[in-house]
Amino acid sequence: ATIRDGRQPLTTATGRVVGSRSTAVAFVRDPRRWSPDRPNLYDVTFELRRGGAALDRVTSYFGFRSIEVHGGMVYLNAESLYLKMVLDQGYWPDTIMTPPSDEAIQFDIRLTKEMGFNGARKHQKVEDPRYLYWADRMGLLVSAEMPSAYVYDSTYAEHFTREWMEAIERDYNHPSIIIWAPMNESWGVDDLRDPLQQNHLKALYALTKSLDSTRLVIDNEGWEHTNMTDLMAIHDYIQTGE
Repeated sequence: ATIRDGRQPLTTATGRVVGSRSTAVAFVRDPRRWSPDRPNLYDVTFELRRGGAALDRVTSYFGFRSIEVHGGMVYLNAESLYLKMVLDQGYWPDTIMTPPSDEAIQFDIRLTKEMGFNGARKHQKVEDPRYLYWADRMGLLVSAEMPSAYVYDSTYAEHFTREWMEAIERDYNHPSIIIWAPMNESWGVDDLRDPLQQNHLKALYALTKSLDSTRLVIDNEGWEHTNMTDLMAIHDYIQTGE
C-alpha cells in the first residue's frame, strides 16, 4: 500500500495475504485533518504483488478526523463544532431517488454550503455513494440514516438489522459521515412502552457502536430517546412560539 498527499508519496506498507484477507499497517506523521473548511484527503494505492510483478491494483482515498461529544458540546478534531445541518431528503426532480449526474450532486452540496450550512441530514435514505464521495471531496458533514418501517415485528427487526449492518460496512470509510441514525421519529417502533421495541432501539445503538466506535449515534432521531444515545435530537413541529 502506498499513501500519497497529492503526487508526493508519504509512506508505504507491506502486508501479507491470508486466505481472502490482507492486512498492512502504515503511519502518516502529522496528518492534515479533514473538516468542512479544509476537506483534506489522502490518496492510497493497494497493489497485490507476487515476486516483483503487480497482479492487481486498486486506488482509493481516506481522511483523518475525529468526532466526539463531551460537556454538552460536539467536537470535530478536538475543536467545538456547531451542527448547522439542512434536512435533505435526497429527491431529484427528474430521477426521483437517484442523482442524475455528479454535477447535480456538486450543485446541491455547493448550494448547501453557500446558504451557511455545514452539513446535511440525509433523511430516510441510504444515500448514493457518489453523494458521499463529493461530500468527502467538497467538505460537507453528513448524518447517515436508515429508511424506517411502519410496523414492528420480528421479520422487520431481522431485515432492518441486517441491512443496517450492510449500510455501515459500505459507508464506514467516508470521513464526511459523523453521525449514524438508525431510527427516525419512532417509525417502526411506535409503542416504546413495549419492552420488545425498547430493547430493539437500545440494541441498534449498541450494535452500531460495536461496529463503529468512531462516530456519534442517535438512537431515535427526533423522538423518544432511551438512555443510549450520543445526541438528544428533538423535532419540533409546533407552529407558534408557545
